[in-house]
Amino acid sequence: MEKSISKKIVNTYNSKKVLEKFKESIEKFYLDTEDAFNAAADSLENEWKEYVSNLKELVLNCNINEIQSRISKAKEFKNFIQGITL
Repeated sequence: MEKSISKKIVNTYNSKKVLEKFKESIEKFYLDTEDAFNAAADSLENEWKEYVSNLKELVLNCNINEIQSRISKAKEFKNFIQGITL
């Protein structure tokens, strides 16, 4: 009796191609995951390139005297804030 039930289950699974469908679902999941990963990696790489490009532009257009002046003003402000008693 148990063998006949298990044979019917196996035959039904085989006739409905359950194993093949399961394998196809797994393969689709991994292909979709790979595609999503590649898209995310490409996007991240593009963002990184844009970030580096912006940094290069910032460095090329910087004025050393202006930067030193800002540093000096920031130090003065820091000293002023530290001198305030609470």
